[in-house]
Amino acid sequence: MPKRLGSLYFYWMKFILLLPLFVAAASCSAQNLDPDCLARIRKGVFVPEQAGPMEVIRTGKEYVEVYNEGDAKLFHAIRWDNDSTFTLTMKRSVNVLTCLKKGEIMKTTITTCQGNRYESKSISLYCGDTEESFVKRK
Repeated sequence: MPKRLGSLYFYWMKFILLLPLFVAAASCSAQNLDPDCLARIRKGVFVPEQAGPMEVIRTGKEYVEVYNEGDAKLFHAIRWDNDSTFTLTMKRSVNVLTCLKKGEIMKTTITTCQGNRYESKSISLYCGDTEESFVKRK
């Protein structure tokens, strides 16, 4: 077998052997994102599983973080990029010290969504990376 055909054969066989692994990994991650759950979490009131007294109120165009039973709030505009990713743009804060300033963005990806619970990863230039779990309350 010529050298060139041998190397093509090697890469083709490698592709054939690795393809099932990629398909299996993709199907596992897709199972963690229930489409009905993704539709339910677009709007509502959410509480974090591990943080203190805070809730998130998400409407069609606004994302509000409420602290201390309403004494402190962060207001963001929300834009859904697809079913599992949204972008928050900081609008204003009331009695909250935050790493975001007006107009700065935070990109959030939902990594797991089942029932009324979801996990997400957020990335921001000024706040860094965070991971959180939320439960829908209303």
